[in-house]
Amino acid sequence: MYIRTITRKNKNKTVQYVQLAHNYRHPQTGQSQAKILYNFGRIDKLDVDALKRLAASIMKFLKQHMPHAVPPILAQGQQLEFLGAKQLGCVWFLDELWRKLGIKQIIAKTCLTGEDYLSLERLIFGLVANSCLASKSALTLKQWTENKVFINGLPTIEKKLLHQAINFLHRAGNSLQKQVFTSALKNINLTSEKIYLTTTCLKIKTTAVPKNNHQPTRIIIAYAFTKEGIPVYCRVWPENTDPQTVLAAAQKELADWGLQRPIRIATEEKERVTETLNIAEYLSSRKQLSALKRSLQQLKPTIDCNPFYQSLEISIEIHVLLCWLGLLLIRTAELQLGQSWPQIKSKLENLQLGHHRCEEGEFGLASPLSPAQAALFRKLDLNPPPRYFQL
Repeated sequence: MYIRTITRKNKNKTVQYVQLAHNYRHPQTGQSQAKILYNFGRIDKLDVDALKRLAASIMKFLKQHMPHAVPPILAQGQQLEFLGAKQLGCVWFLDELWRKLGIKQIIAKTCLTGEDYLSLERLIFGLVANSCLASKSALTLKQWTENKVFINGLPTIEKKLLHQAINFLHRAGNSLQKQVFTSALKNINLTSEKIYLTTTCLKIKTTAVPKNNHQPTRIIIAYAFTKEGIPVYCRVWPENTDPQTVLAAAQKELADWGLQRPIRIATEEKERVTETLNIAEYLSSRKQLSALKRSLQQLKPTIDCNPFYQSLEISIEIHVLLCWLGLLLIRTAELQLGQSWPQIKSKLENLQLGHHRCEEGEFGLASPLSPAQAALFRKLDLNPPPRYFQL
């Protein structure tokens, strides 16, 4: 759709007319033809103010409903001020994968009446992204998002909203895992004919817990994963819990999901596989377990208990749940791209969002995609970031 001018010759002079037109392909000839949608009249009698009002109305609509589609309009000679830049590529990639797995919709559906599901979902994603991308950073989530990365739609991080997010995860954690697994089966063609189950011991450091004196807390995590190495379940247990008790409880819970009986695999040299596996299946399960643990080690090992104001047990439970969500994103990306997470990150890290200011206001301008970056989004059928952002 576009505005065009046409010229007509009268007896005494030539007159120009302004039209709103749209090109379409003729069904019989296949030729492109213009269809006139509206005639504005003669150019010398044109209601310019009416056109300005129409243009302003279109821009207002786009800014409200499709802000990424509105590039800034700079008048000639207008100065453009650069205010800084933030990382965009990795966060945007994870966010699109988050949406593809259906996690955004699941959180919205699981929220109780009266809960701000939009803000909660964005904050929970921010926590997961922080675990995936800032595992060694000492910055808080608020500091990280304000100074390092741009997360689209993230609200101002306040303690009250953090409380609500943690309470939501504590309340809905079990249901959330089951729903995410069901959604992944549909959205990324996940297979569930064989589910492997294992336990791993993990050290987690805590902050803002004087009694703990910042000493690592050891816990046991029961993990279930598919034959491709995609994690589908996790549960936290105290360190002194018998591994067989953990595995039995996990099997029962997975059975309640309607899954076939999981296959136990060894986690220590002295343990043995307790179900019948052929050599190929055993080697494959060990390979996926190694990849799973390697990815787990890349996630954030330290819990900042300060914003949670919850018991240490709940804080650890939420931390592991966030790591599980991050691990799901990482392993899905690795499996579908055939690359390690560090390799994927290295290709996306230089995709930045510049923060600019002009007379009309502030806006973001994303750096153009490199061929390697475009290939990552294309292979996973994810939407790449737009060039312009309203800030």
